[in-house]
Amino acid sequence: MKILIIIPYFGKLPNYFELWLHSARFNKTFEWLLLLDDTKNYDFPENVHVEYTSFLSLKKYIQSKFDFPIALSSPYKLCDFRPAYGYIFNDYVRDYNFWGYGDLDLLYGNLSNFITDEFLSKYDRILPCGHLSLFRNNDMMNSSYRLQGPNLPSYKEVFSTDKSFTFDEWGGVTRIFKAHPINQYAEAIMADISWYSFKFKHTMGQVNYKKECFVWNNGILFQLFEKNKSLETKEFPYIHLQKRKMEVNYSVPLDLATTIVITPQGFETLNTSDILNRAFLDRYSRYNIRAFLSFYSRLAKRGVKRLRKKLPQFLNKR
Repeated sequence: MKILIIIPYFGKLPNYFELWLHSARFNKTFEWLLLLDDTKNYDFPENVHVEYTSFLSLKKYIQSKFDFPIALSSPYKLCDFRPAYGYIFNDYVRDYNFWGYGDLDLLYGNLSNFITDEFLSKYDRILPCGHLSLFRNNDMMNSSYRLQGPNLPSYKEVFSTDKSFTFDEWGGVTRIFKAHPINQYAEAIMADISWYSFKFKHTMGQVNYKKECFVWNNGILFQLFEKNKSLETKEFPYIHLQKRKMEVNYSVPLDLATTIVITPQGFETLNTSDILNRAFLDRYSRYNIRAFLSFYSRLAKRGVKRLRKKLPQFLNKR
């Protein structure tokens, strides 16, 4: 089946965008459409299509699809419009069996090991979160953003209000679809990493270990960890690294790398098959104190910024 994942992104691309592209390159049965305004030259694989545009142009295009004024003051608000991408970008998705949306702050493993032909035949919506979600390309699913859920805002309220509703996931369609006869696979099978903790900490149901790191190796992504003095692995479809500043250490050029190690400090490219051993895990489960302090410094600054923003609202309510 043909799958197209649509990702608009405005501003400077993440410093590890080359790694994102590399992980997408290995998923040859998936395609991506990136709408960008960063025109830096990258080695785009054949399954990643790029159109350069401005946020203002895209806003005008989306407005032309609706007969009421939309609220789209910043690129982040696009998240709320994602469930309507099958309708908004109908000309782009015409030749695909599934369309979807996603993020760039992640690395893919082998998606086909999880999103199998059986899944694609059985479910109309696959995966519950905004960092990656797929919809069957048919009239029902392309208009499913219009459905109403109990005690949830309508799509018109979401699209016409600047407030963020997380309409693309748990705050919107994931809950709405549960109230309708839509067959969705809503298990959180990805490695979604909390941005509140320097040490990798899953946000949804997965298990962390005292000694662990993540490893991308020739298209496969897995968690390497020690459990009961035994060395073990668990494969994931992707790892999501929301709001993390990740350093990239190119120990070998990316085109020669067979392995990318992912730790709280950042990424390191390697050309090695000597991975599944304690020496490797010991090396990459150590913490860098400079990176540790830098992480919590940024977290504190972000908290102060949010407090300053919310304080006037709080005082006005008194």
